Amino acid sequence: MPCSCILKLRGIVFTAVLTIGLALILPVAIFCRGTMQMMRSATVRWVMLSSSINIELMLFAQLYWLKRVFNLEEQHFKVSVIKSIHGMLTNL
Repeated sequence: MPCSCILKLRGIVFTAVLTIGLALILPVAIFCRGTMQMMRSATVRWVMLSSSINIELMLFAQLYWLKRVFNLEEQHFKVSVIKSIHGMLTNL
């Protein structure tokens, strides 16, 4: 089952890169479109703060799931090693 763990890791990393990429592109798009001139500085600060908090929450959620997947795969590995050792000892 190590392949499934790698595939899950790739999915999580892809999601993290996509999230960070969108977080970097969105403010640039706002600046380039000229809407910055129409928005008050307090509104811009509020939008940036809420976006930053959102991104941090998404990253923490991804790290939590990554840790959970790693622990489950580690448990699965331990069980399979114990079963194989037990099987080998019964064959002796």
